[in-house]
Amino acid sequence: VETNPIEEQKALQNIAKLNHDVAGLGDRLASVGQRLHQQRIDDILGSIAKAITAGDAGLARANLTQLQSLDPKIKEIPKLSEDLERLEEQIAFNNALQAMDQLTANDNWADALKLASKYRQQFNNYQQFQQRAEFVARIHRLIIGASGILDAPDQLIRPAAKKTAATLVAESNMALSYSPTLASIIAKLEETLASYTTP
Repeated sequence: VETNPIEEQKALQNIAKLNHDVAGLGDRLASVGQRLHQQRIDDILGSIAKAITAGDAGLARANLTQLQSLDPKIKEIPKLSEDLERLEEQIAFNNALQAMDQLTANDNWADALKLASKYRQQFNNYQQFQQRAEFVARIHRLIIGASGILDAPDQLIRPAAKKTAATLVAESNMALSYSPTLASIIAKLEETLASYTTP
């Protein structure tokens, strides 16, 4: 079978053209791959920003971990990590404050004090937490102090013990509405103190 030189020339030109296209194909594939990689990074960056704005620390952390595994040298990672750490601290603060409030609402001052003590150092820059923790500690001290006197009422024979009991009663008056337990203990302490007071 003889080949037509014109067709052969066209075929050879097409092959040469394909070879030329194949040589450029690697560069084009690399360029497309790089654009896809950047688009994926941009999508993850957007997801992290949205999650942080929405207060979803878990989703932000998952996306940040994915981003770090994809390309740990991305310049936005340190800033996003700081933002996420602040968000996680704010969430922990809100959760601790809410848990402490729930415990005090349930008149469970001992557990509220344990919780306050556990987080007091972590939230030492949060004035609201520190004030609440101090209030919890104060109520708990009043309950423990008054209970201690009621457990051994004969100590009220001594003037120093009477003075301590009177001080506990006076300090408790402003806090009675916050704790039914404290109100009950102080009422009993006042009765006991009155019975030990010499007319």
